[in-house]
Order: sequence, then C-alpha cells, then structure tokens
Amino acid sequence: AKADDAIMADGAPKVAGTKAKAAEDGKELPPWEKYFKVNGHFAKMGNFVHTLAYQTDDRRVLVVVPHPMHVDLGAMSRAVQKDPKTFKKRKLKEIADETGFPTFVCTPFGFPKDKQGRTPVLLVDSCVTEFKKPLLFDCGSIGLSIPVTEFLRSTGAACVEGLAKDPNSKAPAEAKEAPSPPAAPAPADAASPEPAPEPAP
Repeated sequence: AKADDAIMADGAPKVAGTKAKAAEDGKELPPWEKYFKVNGHFAKMGNFVHTLAYQTDDRRVLVVVPHPMHVDLGAMSRAVQKDPKTFKKRKLKEIADETGFPTFVCTPFGFPKDKQGRTPVLLVDSCVTEFKKPLLFDCGSIGLSIPVTEFLRSTGAACVEGLAKDPNSKAPAEAKEAPSPPAAPAPADAASPEPAPEPAP
C-alpha cells in the first residue's frame, strides 16, 4: 500500500496506466519491479545493493551483495570460519528493534556492539570492486549513494569472492556491473527513494 501511495505521488496518470496494465495481465507487479518503477530516478545513479543480516553462534554477520543476487552460504561460512548449519537469517523486527531503523531496512552500518563490544562482521562480494558507479543503499526515508572505495574504507568491509550467487543458478555470481533499471521521471519534490522490499536470502 505504501508503494502504491508513493507511485501516486509521482503522478496519478502513471499509476492509472500501471494498474490498468496489471489488470489486463491479471496480476500485480512484483515488489521489486514496483520498487524500481517508483524509484528509477534513484536506482539509475549507480549499482543497487542490499544487506542481509545473519546470526551464527555468538556473532552477527552482515552481507552486502548486488541486487538481485542471493548469498552463497558456503562462501559466507568459509569467510567467517563457521559451520554453515549455524547460520540463521535474522528477523526483520529484531533488526528494527536493535538499530532503530524502519522495518524492512537493513544497512551495513548503524548496528550497536554486542555484549563483547564487537560490531557485526561485514562482508561484501568482491565483484563490487569492478563497479565504476557508486553503491546505492536504501535506508528507508533516504537513499545513500557512496563510491565503492569510500564504502570499503569507511566500513572496513571484507571483500569475499563468490559471496553473491545468481538466484537462478548455483554457480557464483559473475563479477560484472549490474545494469541500471529503466529510469522513471523524478518529481521535483521527491529526492528520496521508497523503502525497498525484503531482500531474498
């Protein structure tokens, strides 16, 4: 419903056309397609990535992969040196309570230290080092665009080869820059993206 409201803010005629086409096709747009349709003015600026949060034993692990890639559990477990069976994806409400961010928002920063005074382990797929455009993060009410080198410098994220995998294949993701989605005209008074749907595992 929130995404629909955001689309209406961009212009009622566009929404009417979108809904009419969806009605003709007999189905609604998938959440991510709807997100990029609404936020094309933001998504075209760089490479959209998403962050996923895991818990393994007593350590929290954050993983950054390009959209729409999934996380390779084997690569993640080897990087952290933990048994793959111990990894559990964290719940959205748990993340929101811990960070204070809106539900569905998971960023690679803003997490408090654990009882041992440790910040979460932060991993990023090494393919991002080949990106020429900035990394784009959805932070709920704002969108963050940050150059790859600055992201790595400021967060201390560890690059892991093969961390991202194609959701349609068991093979590791190829190191290539993700194409920008079709741009939608940005309204003059809307510079922030709408919240992203929940990332896939």
